[in-house]
Amino acid sequence: MPEYRNVSRAPWRRPSGELVPPGATFSATPREHARIQRRPSYKVALELVAGTEPPPKEEGMEWPCKMGPEQYLKLHADGKHAPLALKLVEAAA
Repeated sequence: MPEYRNVSRAPWRRPSGELVPPGATFSATPREHARIQRRPSYKVALELVAGTEPPPKEEGMEWPCKMGPEQYLKLHADGKHAPLALKLVEAAA
């Protein structure tokens, strides 16, 4: 589970009613983590310490175009970036 540190000057009230003092860390439940990620004001008061790192990207899997890979395949099925678009669409499915 992700861990957060209270970086505000006020105690942080968790949904369970527990108060986290300033500077202390706590382990967030999945529901609490989703709630924190949805609200920008919560992100200011809490700092992610550990637990949720983005999955590593494969080398060469960066999408260079503004349009999405699905749309690119529809418009340019045999274009320059078609093989990469196909890989990305298959990986997302």
